[in-house]
Amino acid sequence: MKCFTHPGADAVAVCRHCGRALCHDCSAEVDGSVACKGNCAARVMLYDDLLTKSHQAYQNAESSAVGDAIYWFVIGGLFILFGVRSDHGDAFWFLGLVLLVTGIRSYIGYREQRKQSKV
Repeated sequence: MKCFTHPGADAVAVCRHCGRALCHDCSAEVDGSVACKGNCAARVMLYDDLLTKSHQAYQNAESSAVGDAIYWFVIGGLFILFGVRSDHGDAFWFLGLVLLVTGIRSYIGYREQRKQSKV
């Protein structure tokens, strides 16, 4: 494969942004990736930054999903406990049960989503 800009030179890399073949003189290393020197480096840096932020957001969402499930499960348990000790316990029992089921479904949904993302 030959360089896009210098047809007489052999290509040593491909630009991550535009996909053009690059010779040694035309290529620039940008955070472990290769870009057209002076043309695509800013875009490649943006891509790498977006990938890093996306990975961090995925990890944060994972811990948030587990926290949400625990929250609903605990609140549901408290409503059920209050329903047992209250004269108007039927409404609290029912609401507590709904919140427990919400917590369980939230956790199951998190597990399913995690399973699908590993495939």
